[in-house]
Amino acid sequence: MPVFFLGVWLGGVIERNAYRPALARRYPPWTTFAGRHSLAIYLAHQPVLYGLCLLIFGGV
Repeated sequence: MPVFFLGVWLGGVIERNAYRPALARRYPPWTTFAGRHSLAIYLAHQPVLYGLCLLIFGGV
């Protein structure tokens, strides 16, 4: 929880002091794709991880 409040505070400081050029960097296309589709990626990887755990540790 303290990390959240640190981020909120830091966002306000950046906004007030207009450090926008530092935040306006170009990012690789795969990072922006992952950011825009994070829910779909999360939902897709859950069954994959579950299946791998079943293969590795055996099913009950």
